[in-house]
Amino acid sequence: MMNPADLEADMYDCAGRLEQVTEAMAARAVAAARAEHAYKVKSALEFVAARAQGQPVAQCEALAIIACDLELIARLEADALLDSAKEAGRNARARGEILRSINSNHRTLTTG
Repeated sequence: MMNPADLEADMYDCAGRLEQVTEAMAARAVAAARAEHAYKVKSALEFVAARAQGQPVAQCEALAIIACDLELIARLEADALLDSAKEAGRNARARGEILRSINSNHRTLTTG
């Protein structure tokens, strides 16, 4: 059984981790949005340029993807980092729920 002081310290640590994860998620969400914007703008410009040269639509789409290789990678990586931060948040919230449950059980046992 956990010492009440240790349990309280763990709960405060968990709350701190949740705050850090929330800040990381916000930063990563902004980075993902910027990467998405960069990709879509460049892709659209490349598509229009290829279309202006009389290329068929399917070929324009392929040429735009090829031209935006680095932007697409940046977008996918930013999305992966955002997903990772979301998972870290879920893990931290689950840890908080476990600590609350332990705290509730401990209170019942000591005051019951």
